[in-house]
Amino acid sequence: MKPNYLKRSMLLVWAYAKSLMFISFLISILEGLLPLASVTLSMKLVNNVTLAIKDNVFDSTIITLLIIQFFITIIPSILRIIQEYINKKVEIKLEYHITLLSSEKLMSIPYSFFDSPDFHDKYARISDSGSVSIQLLTPIQHTLQILSSLISILAVGIFIINTNIVIFLLAILSAVPIFLIGIIFGNRQYNLRIKQTTKAREAGYIQHLLQTKDSIKELRVYQFGNYLLDKWGKIFLEINKEILAMLKKQQIWKSILLIISSLIYIFAIWVTIRSIQIKGLDIGSYIALTQGFIVVQGGVNIISRNVSELYVNRLYIKEFFDFIDIEDTQFGDTVHRSFPSPIKSEIIFNNVSFTYPHSENKSLKNINLSVKPNERIAIIGENGSGKTTLIKCLMGLYDVTEGEICIDGLNIKEIDRVKLSKNISVIFQDYMKYSFSVHENIILGDWENKNNLNKVKKVAIDCGVDDFVNKFTNKYDTRLGKIFEEGEDISGGQWQKLALARAIFRDSQVIVLDEPTSAMDINSELHFLNTLKNVTKNKICIYISHRLNYATLADKIIVMKDGTIVELGDHKSLINEKGLYYSMYQKQYKTYKKDKDE
Repeated sequence: MKPNYLKRSMLLVWAYAKSLMFISFLISILEGLLPLASVTLSMKLVNNVTLAIKDNVFDSTIITLLIIQFFITIIPSILRIIQEYINKKVEIKLEYHITLLSSEKLMSIPYSFFDSPDFHDKYARISDSGSVSIQLLTPIQHTLQILSSLISILAVGIFIINTNIVIFLLAILSAVPIFLIGIIFGNRQYNLRIKQTTKAREAGYIQHLLQTKDSIKELRVYQFGNYLLDKWGKIFLEINKEILAMLKKQQIWKSILLIISSLIYIFAIWVTIRSIQIKGLDIGSYIALTQGFIVVQGGVNIISRNVSELYVNRLYIKEFFDFIDIEDTQFGDTVHRSFPSPIKSEIIFNNVSFTYPHSENKSLKNINLSVKPNERIAIIGENGSGKTTLIKCLMGLYDVTEGEICIDGLNIKEIDRVKLSKNISVIFQDYMKYSFSVHENIILGDWENKNNLNKVKKVAIDCGVDDFVNKFTNKYDTRLGKIFEEGEDISGGQWQKLALARAIFRDSQVIVLDEPTSAMDINSELHFLNTLKNVTKNKICIYISHRLNYATLADKIIVMKDGTIVELGDHKSLINEKGLYYSMYQKQYKTYKKDKDE
């Protein structure tokens, strides 16, 4: 393992579990010395028993040696029990801190990363490789096992070398094949895992579709469950076919090398016997040398296996640290200034263009736009015209490719990101439905004010949430959704009112509504529009929609097509121009009037 990553993983573990790691270090040293004590004790015990049988005299020394052997036999088991508890405790500590660290990184990295399949593949390898805490703890465990084995090899090795150095060298030689197999196939397993990541993610995605309420609803209606199962099965079998093919090769080579190791062991025993004969040593020495060979061979095997696993493990840990080391290149080291409060002049888009990562086509093209304080803006256009992308750039989720966005002359890149987000509230079309209490669903808009119950109540009343919440037994403590016990389901329109309450609770200067009434009927939509008039006073309010009902509320209407602004003005002027807006309005008005009459 490269020293940098080994050092970083060790320092990370040490930072959260110093005392536990120190105890593990002491246990490793003790475990390393026990084999020498066991070998020496076996030699003395065998020799004493042999003399006792020969002289037909019972020696009390044998009792003493047996008592010592009892403790030497049981101590390793006790140490392993202690070590298992320590490992679990460290694992829990690490999992807590690593989850915080990873989640904070996910919340801070540029939003554009989530448009990259390569990023999703890399993150899947981190999250699917078992607990990251175990991955980080593993190098420590390997290193301690290597330390313990080295102590055993050195201690017992000196004893063996005094009799015959060839026995010691054969013990080391017998472990080389295991080391080579570990390195070669460990590397191949990692490369195969990288190759299979995209397939594995697709299989996981299909499983998610088969288990999620929203997708199961459509799955039942269209009866395509068997198609998905077949698609998942093909991917699953393809992945595991490759895994089994590699495992088969690995096991064949292991079998061959096991035979070679066994032959080396037999040869070593023959050398041991010859050494006993030549030097005229006692039977206890033979037992001790045989045990010593097994200890050295086992120790070298452990070291070989751990070194090869460290080599492979470093590849996974490297990906974790590469993820943690991702820099926020979107904003860099710019000065983090305060958001203008209040906005006195304007929000302005100067020749703004934007291209999504891994795309050649511009989603926004030379956008020039000015938004004044307290102004109501309607951004109108068909799906894919660039409406939502424009707002994501304003929020700082995406860094514009060309041009700049300024608020009172201050480039948003220079504004502190937390302050930027606190001053721009958004209800996205795909807003979240949190299976928390009503109260929590509202205060998530500004959780620092979670205890301001009066504000929660006022916002709920203003947004029409209070009307349906009061029908629940537990009122604002009612859990929503049917995922957990005692949850209450609510309609799409009620969820949208709750999303509006969450946005208004934030008390930001700019509020953006992206297709806010997509789940509402006409009467609910009219009521929602009237509510908006009241709750968005003294704010810059931006409506994004391909429906034109918001146009009557707007001071300025922006019509977008193919990433450009094609028309700009108020409702009356755009109707008089008889351009794209006029055409869209005429079509929708006829449909809207018909539905309303019905």
